[in-house]
Amino acid sequence: MNVDEDKTNLYEVNELTEYNGSGFSNLPEPTQKERNDSNKWKLLLVCLLIAILFINIIIFLMSAANLYYASNAVPAACQTQNSSTAATTGSLTSSEGPLNNCSIVNSTWTDSLMRYNMAMENNVNRLINATLNNARKIDDIAMSTDQQSSVVENNTYTLDDILNITNDATRMLTGIIHSLATHDSTLISTSAITDDIQIVLDRLLELHNSSNIFNSILPISCSDILAAYPSSTSGYYHVNSRHIYCNMGELCGSSGGWTRIGFLDMNGATSDCPPGFRLYQVGAVRACGRPVGGPSCVSEILPTNGINYTQICGRVTGYQWASPDAVDTRFRSNAIHNDINSYYVDGVSITRGSPRQHVWTFMAGVRDSSYDAGNCPCSTPPGATQVIQSFVGNDYFCESGNHANGWGYTLYTSDPLWDGQGCGTQEFVCCAAAGLPWFHRDYGSASSSENLELRLCADETTAFDDIPISYYEIYVK
Repeated sequence: MNVDEDKTNLYEVNELTEYNGSGFSNLPEPTQKERNDSNKWKLLLVCLLIAILFINIIIFLMSAANLYYASNAVPAACQTQNSSTAATTGSLTSSEGPLNNCSIVNSTWTDSLMRYNMAMENNVNRLINATLNNARKIDDIAMSTDQQSSVVENNTYTLDDILNITNDATRMLTGIIHSLATHDSTLISTSAITDDIQIVLDRLLELHNSSNIFNSILPISCSDILAAYPSSTSGYYHVNSRHIYCNMGELCGSSGGWTRIGFLDMNGATSDCPPGFRLYQVGAVRACGRPVGGPSCVSEILPTNGINYTQICGRVTGYQWASPDAVDTRFRSNAIHNDINSYYVDGVSITRGSPRQHVWTFMAGVRDSSYDAGNCPCSTPPGATQVIQSFVGNDYFCESGNHANGWGYTLYTSDPLWDGQGCGTQEFVCCAAAGLPWFHRDYGSASSSENLELRLCADETTAFDDIPISYYEIYVK
């Protein structure tokens, strides 16, 4: 879709990063500390491994000592010889040797020592395992630090290349401009100027092909730009390898930083309708409606490009063709009437995500100055067969562009829809809706990056119902 827009404020990436003649003033450069981080982790890992080896040596020596003492030490009671002298008639009886229960005492003492050794070895093994786990974690941290340091250095080198090439290109372009300004007096060769321009283009193309740093960063929104540079003005900014339009003023009662995700202005003679829409043109009025056919919806996706948002603000302008009847239940079944995925309205439906979640509905009634069942549900009196769906609630606008008592097969160009202007006698309540022509949804802290979808729908053939749109602008923040 080609849109004729006033691109009076075009800011490039260098403006967002405070570029000056000597480079970026806040360019992050890796410090000596950052370069040595990985060596510090490796040194710590070596120290832990040495500690583990030292603990194993101590365990070995303690086990050897325990076994030695266990095999050689005997209780004192077992080392004392038992001597007894018994006096008998004409004889002396002597008995020497260990006590009878020495083997039992020695066995019990050895068992206790072995149990103690096993408990100590289990505790030490647990300590070793924990130390090894910590060593592995430290090794992982060291590897991650190496990788991060490499990424920082690579990005720094890339940014240095960008600065150098940009400075060279700026100097060469300045020389070219000066040469062109003095072309008549110096008779400089046109071919030489062309060669210089080609050199600049080649350098910039080389930079584009060799670096994807600006394509790999996180999505940047207009609120991010405004937060970093509070003096930023409304206009176009080049971020994430694309142009975005930012409204830095207040919209929908909320401060600036709005990112525009959808825009259509058919007032320009060269503007095209979105794919799938059909062009209406009556005099100077140009609008986009449904393709010729029966009941249907035609859709356009409004991509957020990954930007998170909690608010949606926008406006839509359209025109009435023939006899749309808002949310009349006479010409659509209850199933269709209550299905957000179907042509539940004669007008515009804005939803987000999949499955679709209702954001706002723009309805078109058949007339605004005399009663009809197809009049807006907010008219006084409302159309008798108008039933607002539960998923719509109060999140809608409704107007009619027809001030007559009947209707005709024509595009009512004198009164655009949903602008709050030119309201008929039965439409004052509709035109007094809060915020009109701007709709606003605030989701509080519930952030989302889901795309929005704008659908133009009607429940009859295009001969009887259509609501072609001529203008819309949709913002998120």
